[in-house]
Amino acid sequence: MLYRLVFSVVPIILFPRFGFSISMSILVTVALLTGTLIGNKHWIPQLQTLTIFLIFALSILGYFRGQNISSLEASLRFMAFGYLFLGIEGSAFSLPFGVMARKIFALIASVLFAIFVAWGLSMLAFEKMGGSGIALSIFLMGLVSWRDVHKIIQMPFEGRHGEN
Repeated sequence: MLYRLVFSVVPIILFPRFGFSISMSILVTVALLTGTLIGNKHWIPQLQTLTIFLIFALSILGYFRGQNISSLEASLRFMAFGYLFLGIEGSAFSLPFGVMARKIFALIASVLFAIFVAWGLSMLAFEKMGGSGIALSIFLMGLVSWRDVHKIIQMPFEGRHGEN
């Protein structure tokens, strides 16, 4: 968790040097930090690590390739919100509600994670690959989401007072 916390704070320092606005850097930092703090359950840290790596890889590669900062900002903003929804999904495992309500909450957060990250990836992929880039982004995040949803459905949530 420590490295995810460190990398959650790095955008506030690194992104303005890449030409991103301060407000965008703060927004991404807050989303990453909040997602990291609230979503540290089960397999969620693995997905968070992949997502944060994707955010940094795209921002660094975009900077060095001279990509349009405004389109990159929008894409990274969507991915940061996807990361936040991943944290919300992780927090669903310990909500004080019934088992079914927690599963539904986790499923909704999981789907929103996939939608936001796919949206951010699609924006960048469309610039380089056109419609096939959008299809590829949706397909890849669909696979990730399917596996995540499958884990949520199969996972035995501990209920209140020992119910399952």
